[in-house]
Amino acid sequence: MGSSECLSSAILSLILSCVWLGGPCSCSARTDSIKLGEGLPFSENLLVSAQGTFTLGFFSLDTGTYLGIWYTSDVNNKKVWVANRDKPISGTNANLMLDGNGTLMIIHSGGDPIVMNSNQASGNSIATLLDSGNFVVAELNTDGSVKQTLWESFDDPTDTLLPGMKLGINLKTRQNWSLASWINEQVPAPGTFTLEWNGTQLVMKRRGDIYWSSGILKDLGFEFISSVRFATHHSIYYFISVCNDNEIYFSYSVQDGAISKWVLNSRGGFFDTHGTLFVKEDMCDRYDKYPGCAVQEPPTCRTRDYQFMKQSVLNSGYPSLMNIDTSLGLSDCQAICRNNCSCTACNTVFTNGTGCQFWRDKLPRAQVGDANQEELYVLSSSEDIGKRLYVLHSEK
Repeated sequence: MGSSECLSSAILSLILSCVWLGGPCSCSARTDSIKLGEGLPFSENLLVSAQGTFTLGFFSLDTGTYLGIWYTSDVNNKKVWVANRDKPISGTNANLMLDGNGTLMIIHSGGDPIVMNSNQASGNSIATLLDSGNFVVAELNTDGSVKQTLWESFDDPTDTLLPGMKLGINLKTRQNWSLASWINEQVPAPGTFTLEWNGTQLVMKRRGDIYWSSGILKDLGFEFISSVRFATHHSIYYFISVCNDNEIYFSYSVQDGAISKWVLNSRGGFFDTHGTLFVKEDMCDRYDKYPGCAVQEPPTCRTRDYQFMKQSVLNSGYPSLMNIDTSLGLSDCQAICRNNCSCTACNTVFTNGTGCQFWRDKLPRAQVGDANQEELYVLSSSEDIGKRLYVLHSEK
């Protein structure tokens, strides 16, 4: 077969592939980098790391448009990093740009550019998505080799710890590495919980107060996380703890090629890729003495067995109190209600799951067919919850 025939065959195969996939056909190959003066528009090609492990691109939620990174193989595209988590963009008119000065920014029609490396730019640089999931801006030598890293997404974690990322502090630059949960699944802005490294153990905080700690990292693992151990024939994890004059941090690594992430969710749950629970959602809210939970005494009006249960109740009109702060999520609402002796139920205010509203009266449970039903999170004793679950089971 001649060269012209090979070329015709290749073009035909590409066209047929595009038709078969049902999408627009583009002959430009995906790349892992943005060079000076180049951009990544919302509607065009994504960045894909060299070995295809990670993808970077724009995505939309109910709250706006964001730039994020996810595992390419993740069918749910769960984001491991979000650039503009607290600065959503309206609409889809957005472009990731590395300008002629080496400034990496998101340009959009709704306001000023969102700059990521404001004080770390160079006129001879490149932005690259690495197979570690780290998005870096590097200064180049004249021969095209990397001279130094100017900025990296690993220095600005969101809710996910990837292999090679750090939790801790750089003592020279005061750079702090910590996780912050999303407010909820539709709002990636920093939420209720943070996860830090204090030099000896992992510490989860809720609004700045210690909520849970892992126990000291020693021997084969963490004192209060029985499911996580140093790498043995039973585990894929290798733990790293560093403490010197320059930095104090914790990190972990996995076997080559293994997909791994540790995620802190909006309800204080902490788990890995395989669903292994390090901390169960709301685990430390029930006043039980679970390992690692900070001591929390219930208010005098509550006993230790009070919990929230989502119930359908008859609409009782307006709530007795409302807080429209959009930085608050459901976990915040429940914590406020639990510690207020007059509060009987709560819910979020807005459709995106933010803000808080509270009820004081005991609300009648709705029956099948009742009009004006509303689902609320009702604070109940374990005995009441047990009766409710029995009724639900009997109705099935």
